[in-house]
Amino acid sequence: ISHRRGVEIDLGRKTQAPAAPMSADIQAALHAAAERCGVPHHILAPGGGHDCAVFAAMNVPAGMVFIRNLNGSHNPKEFMNFDDFASACTVLTTWAQEELAIP
Repeated sequence: ISHRRGVEIDLGRKTQAPAAPMSADIQAALHAAAERCGVPHHILAPGGGHDCAVFAAMNVPAGMVFIRNLNGSHNPKEFMNFDDFASACTVLTTWAQEELAIP
């Protein structure tokens, strides 16, 4: 699009954050919560960008739960099944209640 219109798009340095390792403890606890909830899941390489990279650089432990998306993330035709979303919410709620002692 930029070539067709004769413009240059520079998203800046902040959008180029490298992947940062997630907390192994949080990732393990999220995996355990998914197991306890009976939610089918796959373990992905523990690297996140954007906000997670900023947190990791500040030594703030973080973990991520990804929800499958029919057309990929950051796509105008992005589509997520709401049952998958509800399952992810169940996993996160279970993790928070057990690991963070939230009633």
